[in-house]
Amino acid sequence: MKTKGPTFCQRLLSLCMHNISHLLPTITARTLARRFLRPDPRGKHRAAEALASVPAMKRGEVNVDGDRLTTYQWGDPTTEPYVLLSHGWSSYALRFAAWIPRLRALGFAVVTFDQRAHGMSEGRISSLPDFVLTLRAMGRRFGRPSAFIGHSMGASSIVFAEEPSWCPERFVLIAPMFSAEESVRMGFVAMNFSPRVFQPFEDWFHDHTGERFANFHAERRIPHIDRPALVIHDRLDRMTPWEHGRLYACMWPHARMISTEGLGHNRLLDDPSVIDAAMDFVAEAVPA
Repeated sequence: MKTKGPTFCQRLLSLCMHNISHLLPTITARTLARRFLRPDPRGKHRAAEALASVPAMKRGEVNVDGDRLTTYQWGDPTTEPYVLLSHGWSSYALRFAAWIPRLRALGFAVVTFDQRAHGMSEGRISSLPDFVLTLRAMGRRFGRPSAFIGHSMGASSIVFAEEPSWCPERFVLIAPMFSAEESVRMGFVAMNFSPRVFQPFEDWFHDHTGERFANFHAERRIPHIDRPALVIHDRLDRMTPWEHGRLYACMWPHARMISTEGLGHNRLLDDPSVIDAAMDFVAEAVPA
């Protein structure tokens, strides 16, 4: 079947966006940045709906930089080996609802949480540095996980968040991002923004987070992680290219990769074969 190309109106809009961003890069960057730090509000509505359908759990709170972040717990991580789950951008903790009964059946307690400005947690804005800070807070609160399972930004952030006192025994990384800077630049290309936008965009990000995108490049971290990892990535992922997952698998000393075809970025979490592969891998975890 022949794929339809962009319409005249779409091409015209794309050209206008490129010209405006080229002439007014700073204004364009500020407009993008305000949206960049605000998750899609639909995620909060979906999180509220999911609360009615998940197994009985214990809800709690962890205070991170003045915001109360919601935690969810099945079993007792102080007496049982536990698995820590970490959702992606504009998502929510209970996106992993189908995974929880499987993990419990394997004998693990389960802990997950809503990131700042996501799900049931407080906050208006969030970012990759926030994801890292929150993961550290969870690790310090609940201790060393037997396994960590993360999706998208929730997977990428563990590389920068883990600490010797609570580092996971093994990792399942689903569609992880390899380089924050590359991902942002690719997004600008996809939206046909001028390259001139990137620098004022990063300057705005630095002013609000204290970080540069270059600080979040996985190549600096993953060669030094000596615990097993399973990387799962779809070849047709439009949000985080499959190549990112391949780089994780190549550079991580004890990693293997599973590639899927046609699941994209988000449907990976719902696919039975993906869940089965993750359960087989996690079942090998030595209790922390």
